[in-house]
Amino acid sequence: MAVAISDFHCYVRPVAGHRMLVWYDAATNADDILRIQLFDADGLLPLGDPHAAVARLGPGQRLLSLAAPVAAVEFSTSLSDGSHALPIPESLRGLGELPLLAPSTADGRRQDHSSQMHQRLWLLDTATGTLRVAPQDWFNQGPYDFGYQWITRMARLPDVGGDCGRGHTARRFSPRFVLPPNC
Repeated sequence: MAVAISDFHCYVRPVAGHRMLVWYDAATNADDILRIQLFDADGLLPLGDPHAAVARLGPGQRLLSLAAPVAAVEFSTSLSDGSHALPIPESLRGLGELPLLAPSTADGRRQDHSSQMHQRLWLLDTATGTLRVAPQDWFNQGPYDFGYQWITRMARLPDVGGDCGRGHTARRFSPRFVLPPNC
């Protein structure tokens, strides 16, 4: 039985204990929002009819769960590239550095998933509330079919001084790539 259903561009990461961190672009016509939620997996409840649950998903609701999150925070996707100080709820402060993927709507940008991307890596230090926003030009300006290819994961690679990511296509995973240390 399903206890949570996610839509495209919704990222889920297990964290301490039986908790999971979920983030997604919850942009609507009125707001440009990155929503971050922390759930206790033991508190998730059965959704009932999964077909009815899927019908409720959409741009502002990329995750459906009957359980309320343990903690939640929202940030504007219009934050410019660079460093920012952000308020972090106490219940999220012990999660360390979180690499988050989010589109940018800074400077009036609009997301057009088929022809142009403005994808950013958000490195959020939950202890200090410091956020570093870095463009992912290797992807945004790359030869990708944005309707079928997207970034699926990011991880820090301390041995090479950079970050590593993987992408997905409708056919296969793309090769590994290493991003420059100044991203």
